[in-house]
Amino acid sequence: MRASRISDAGRRARRLIWLAAALVAIAPSALAAQAAAAPAHHQTRTTKAPTKAPTKAPPKTGTGTPTAAKAKPAGPAPKVPACDQPVLAGPKIPASAPRDPMLDRLGLDASWRFSTGRGITVGVVDSGVDGHHPKLAGSVQTGETVFAAQTGDQKPKVYVDGTGWRDCAGHGTAVAGIIADRRVVDDDRTAGIAPDARVWPERIDGVNSDGSISASDDVLARAIRDAADHCRVLNLSFTAPPSASLQKAIAYAVHRGVVVVAAAGNEGDTEAGGKRYPAAYPGVIAVAALDAEGVPTKQSNGGSWIDLAAPGTALTAPTPGGHGYRSVGGTSFATAVVSGTAALLLAADPDLTAAEVAGRLTTTAMPAAAGRHDPRVGAGVVDPYAALTYDSRGMPGSGPTARNAGSVGVVAPPGPEPAADPTLAKALRWSGASLAAAVLIGITGIAVRAGIRRRWRVGGDPSTPASSVRPTDIDLV
Repeated sequence: MRASRISDAGRRARRLIWLAAALVAIAPSALAAQAAAAPAHHQTRTTKAPTKAPTKAPPKTGTGTPTAAKAKPAGPAPKVPACDQPVLAGPKIPASAPRDPMLDRLGLDASWRFSTGRGITVGVVDSGVDGHHPKLAGSVQTGETVFAAQTGDQKPKVYVDGTGWRDCAGHGTAVAGIIADRRVVDDDRTAGIAPDARVWPERIDGVNSDGSISASDDVLARAIRDAADHCRVLNLSFTAPPSASLQKAIAYAVHRGVVVVAAAGNEGDTEAGGKRYPAAYPGVIAVAALDAEGVPTKQSNGGSWIDLAAPGTALTAPTPGGHGYRSVGGTSFATAVVSGTAALLLAADPDLTAAEVAGRLTTTAMPAAAGRHDPRVGAGVVDPYAALTYDSRGMPGSGPTARNAGSVGVVAPPGPEPAADPTLAKALRWSGASLAAAVLIGITGIAVRAGIRRRWRVGGDPSTPASSVRPTDIDLV
């Protein structure tokens, strides 16, 4: 019996050993089959941890960066389009040509004893600025280009490129030169209103060599906002239809305490209600253009919304792509004169507010030939020297917001501007073609204008947002 029980126990033990061995043998294949049958996402979750979304890199020169982090398009960001035609530089001023008459007409030599604009940056929202020109060397900051582009099948988005030095049309370079051309560099016969000021070039992409431009409301608004973050004076030498985004961008700049100066436009409109924007928005100094006799040019728009006037014919300005110059005119360049004067004031007294600068400029303006407070000239002709030497103490009815005719008599109105010297007139040619004779004798000026027609109604409700993909009719005036 005992031997039989031991034998049965041995057999049971051997069976258990065989069973364990069998289980060990089949386990790997069974586990492999189970893993193969598992859903694919289980493999991902067990073999690779989820990756975090990459943080947004800062903008780099030559590469666009979306304005909204949530709207990052697939693939690399687009690059800024190149100029549609080669940029042709203007000629140098001949040795026999006289000094630019504007310097004496505005009394700038006397003004520079008080201020040269040092330490003040003027934002120029325009076609770009060629900072390589000798007259602008060292004064032009990096700036940026704002443009719209479409990647894949996505809607167009606004991008920013890290440089504003490309100027296909030459308009922005001319504006910047009138504001801040250096005095003794290259040719001391020309200089900007504030020769030691700096320029922040905010380039609107799409301004071509023929003057045409197409940009969305969002591109304009982004350019204005970005420029306002880098300057104390903002020069807007263009007109555009009113829109909610444009108005909000102007309000943003005004709220930041920036002196905003804008062109009245060159349509010759003096009818009631014929306002031009952004010049007619609240907080903006609207500038009209005068001829050599102190009379508003026929092209300059007028109305009760005009604040100031400035010389706007036969102004000598630098051209992109070399060392050349050209003669320019229009409200764009009259606006640059006022922007430069605002820079002089702020450099002399950095504590001035934007409203005080505007008040000082209008209070000290000289009567124009048309008369002070004429709807075509506003308070009168900007006077840099009078604005810099203005003292309201003890003057009844005066002050930073007064507009009393004749309340300031610091300097006498200058005489008529002499006609351009024949040698200078003959030499100032742009892109190989003669400028209009009227421009060369100081009667009218070149107006680089846009040619793209509107695709939406004019004068719409400013509270209604406009599409960010439809072009705006912008005039570089």
